This record gives sequence, C-alpha cells and structure tokens, in this order.
Amino acid sequence: MASFGIYLINLDDSPDRLAALSGALAGLGRSDFHRIPAVDGRKTPAESFPEYDRAGSLREMGRELHGGEVACFLSHMAALRAFLDSGADYALVLEDDAAPTPDALTVCEGLIAWQTGRGVPDWMIAQVGNPRLKYATQVGEVGDHRVYRSHYIAMLATAVLWTRAGAEYFLATFRGIDCPYDNYLRRVFARVDAGIAVLPPLFSTTGADSDIGKSQAGAKRST
Repeated sequence: MASFGIYLINLDDSPDRLAALSGALAGLGRSDFHRIPAVDGRKTPAESFPEYDRAGSLREMGRELHGGEVACFLSHMAALRAFLDSGADYALVLEDDAAPTPDALTVCEGLIAWQTGRGVPDWMIAQVGNPRLKYATQVGEVGDHRVYRSHYIAMLATAVLWTRAGAEYFLATFRGIDCPYDNYLRRVFARVDAGIAVLPPLFSTTGADSDIGKSQAGAKRST
C-alpha cells in the first residue's frame, strides 16, 4: 500500500497541544509523525512577510490580512515542502488542535486504497476535517464513511490528506498570499475539481482557538 506521512504543525510555545495530539496519534498506532515548527505571526505585521500580497488581499478579501493568517499559510507550505522532500506518496497535514476519531487513520488508508483501485488518480486533496459540504456529489464509500467529490472545496485546514501531485500543483501555482490559507485551497482546487471530502469527518477540533492563525492586531479594511 502507498505510504502516508503525518505532518503536525505546532508553535514552539504550544507544548500541551503537541502532547495531546501526539498522544492521540500514538493511541492509533502512529507515533512517527513529523513536527513542523509553525511560523509565528502573532506579533508580526503581515507586511513583514515577503510572500504577502497586500494589494491582492484588498481585491480578494476587501481587507488586509493580519500576521497570524500569513504565518498560518506559510506554516502549511512548510509542511507541504517537507512532505515532498520525504518521498512519501501521501501526507496527512494536521493543525495541533485536531482531534482524530478512532478510525481516522484507518479510513485515510482506505481513501488511498480507494484511489488506487479506481485506476487513474482523480483527486489531489481530501478534506477530512469538516462536517459541512457545499456543491458535492457522492462518489463512493470507505467503511462507514461517505466519499464526496467536493466541487467547492470545504473550508478549514485542520486536517487535509494530500497526494504528491496535489502538493506539487499547489506549490507550482502559488503566486503570493492574498487570502487565508483555506480560502486559497478552495480557489486552487475548485478550478480543477480535484478535491474530495469525507463524511462523517475523520477529525474534529479540540475546541481551542487555532494558535497559528492568531494575531494581536486586527486586519485593516480597505479605505
């Protein structure tokens, strides 16, 4: 079976979150995850990051992004680069507030087997952590979970299963940060109808606010 690595995005000053999620993964038989040190943008203006496209943000969102949003995007890009460097076929990228269901990793393996069994790979990313879908068509089942073609990629980036082709495509088409990361995912993969989603989801959140997307300063609106 094709391999999948696990990449856990975590701020250096959030050891409790790391311990909680690493313990949950170990309980499911996977303690071999890769920790990705999150970029900390909580006290950093968005303009400090060269990848930030302020003009594009005003066009796309009607406001400027804050440093935490840009840092979150960069953290996920670091996870994708680490995945591509690893040689693995698939990657499960998790934020550190993710909470897996008891069958989460088994179903991820099932999704990979389902893709392989279809002959020609026809999805690049699988949204496995959002209970709400919009504009989706059911295309299969894995265990007790329904698999949907997600024509309008579900938001949230708590837990996303990536193919190598998906990570390569995402990084190759990157042109600057002009919206939050999950908005960007929707834009890129809805265009090519290359996303799927799973219901019920395989991951929820612990209920804690995402640290990597926080900022002490609010984003400014266009004037």
